[in-house]
Amino acid sequence: MRSLSGRFHHVVGEARSNVGRLLRIVQGVLITCTVLFVLALSYKNHSLRKEFIEHRRADMRAERGGFIPTFTTRATDGEMITVAHAEDSSARQIVFVLTSTCPYCRRTLASWGRITNRIHATHVRPLSVIALTTDSLMEAQRFARAQRFAFPIVPFPERKLVSLSRASVVPQTLVLNAEGRVIYTRRGVIDTRVAEDSVVSAALRVLPAKKQPPKLIKTAAIQHSAVALLR
Repeated sequence: MRSLSGRFHHVVGEARSNVGRLLRIVQGVLITCTVLFVLALSYKNHSLRKEFIEHRRADMRAERGGFIPTFTTRATDGEMITVAHAEDSSARQIVFVLTSTCPYCRRTLASWGRITNRIHATHVRPLSVIALTTDSLMEAQRFARAQRFAFPIVPFPERKLVSLSRASVVPQTLVLNAEGRVIYTRRGVIDTRVAEDSVVSAALRVLPAKKQPPKLIKTAAIQHSAVALLR
């Protein structure tokens, strides 16, 4: 009896020990799964946040194929400037988006000046060059006097036009067609000849003429040709 009782207690002890080990394993698995779940949520949250920031940035800058709203306002020199519209359908408008406090804009000023000079020296089509700024009129006037630009500086007359024009990100270099559609856009610093050439080429590029459908040959002409061949 004592032997059976001892054996029973031994089996129960081993069972309890195995159950304890199993519980510890299950607990470890649950903790590991919880950590992995938290890490997965964190990664997903990071990815969603990154996508949101990218979409937000896209909303703040002009994209090719988009439109800039048409408006007329006074430049820093007093001239009335119409933005994103021209009567001549072949016209192009080069737009520099800048602020006086942006260091990247200042690094691009020399290239913008060279682009302007090259545009003014061509007579391929009606071309104009302007700079849009989110600065106040007084700030823009001081900036224009200090830099002596070869192009007019045009402050936005209304704050809502800044967002509608996707001008919150600077610097930007745009080429618009006569309807205000963005046909070229470049963000960031321009300080190479290759980058300057791309802007000028976009402004001077002549769109290929639409292909005319082949003219149908009249039936009489076909019959005449057939008769001629039979002779």
